[in-house]
Amino acid sequence: MTDDPMVRSQERELSLIPFPMEEIFDTKLDTFDVVVFQNFGYTDPQLSIAQYERNLERYVQNGGGFLVIGGDHSFGEGRANFPTLSQALPVEPAGIPVDAAEFKARLTRDGMRHPITSLATGSLGNEAAWNSLPALAGANMTRAKAGATVLLDHPFANVAGQSAPILALWDYGRGRSMALLADSSWRWAFTSHASGAQSRHYDRFWANALRWLVRDPDLTTLKVSADPPSIEPGQPVGVIVSARLPDYQPAADAQVDVDLFSVEAQKVVASRAGTTGPDGVVRLEFSPPEAVRYKLLGSAKKGEKALGKGEDSVAVRALGPELSDSRVRPKLLEEIARATGGKALRLP
Repeated sequence: MTDDPMVRSQERELSLIPFPMEEIFDTKLDTFDVVVFQNFGYTDPQLSIAQYERNLERYVQNGGGFLVIGGDHSFGEGRANFPTLSQALPVEPAGIPVDAAEFKARLTRDGMRHPITSLATGSLGNEAAWNSLPALAGANMTRAKAGATVLLDHPFANVAGQSAPILALWDYGRGRSMALLADSSWRWAFTSHASGAQSRHYDRFWANALRWLVRDPDLTTLKVSADPPSIEPGQPVGVIVSARLPDYQPAADAQVDVDLFSVEAQKVVASRAGTTGPDGVVRLEFSPPEAVRYKLLGSAKKGEKALGKGEDSVAVRALGPELSDSRVRPKLLEEIARATGGKALRLP
């Protein structure tokens, strides 16, 4: 048996369409929400990204999402190094070969509360879900950079006296990047299918990861919620702000500012400020405004560090004459009775 296609002539030779490197990594790069490198580290002229490194680094800096998945070509294991692009990554190679031993990824303290690694409801259920997943087949050995958050680590492999990171992430400029230091997360799905079960933990993990990279509003560190979302005229507008630190711990004593923005007038009509409690939550209230649509625009900071921005909508409107004014009107009832041939009775 041979895999030689026995093609020798230029006229008959078959070839794939060349990979559109310039189109993807230059002209169209900003149209992507997330760029994923899986076990990538090639120097071949047709695959090298050396001339596009600065483009990719700027893409993340300007708000893009970047995910690098490990393997024998990633994180310094392959033939290519990316000195510029690696600045956007939350980890750096440790100069140690891949640890090929199988292991079960272990939740860190940060991982126990982060939305990416939330596979089940409650801390006990989530920990049980991770413990139920099969082992991964080896890991790249790296060091987490200062400011990075490690959500999963290695149970027995160490780098510089610390458990080797398996899943690390951080904010880079206006963008976000993540590193998964193993190329066998597919095992989490295949093992489930082998037993006839759904791969819900695998699916949820990757859905959470992508949602975090694109800054899904439900996974932001600042959540602004109208309380309630619709009110009657003459009632105050309430808003609840929940602030968290980058590692998703409650941001206690954070400074919160909320603007009440009129959609019709296109301007801010009122502002409120407050300080979060130990749970990172504060409720603010605006005086009753006019009956139109509004947006609640919130921001928060802890010391000099901005924690993000958020918004929600609130409508000030009457839900109908019956609900907007439910007072008993005897005279109106008597007129209705006369017009319809009925009787109006007054209670003592």
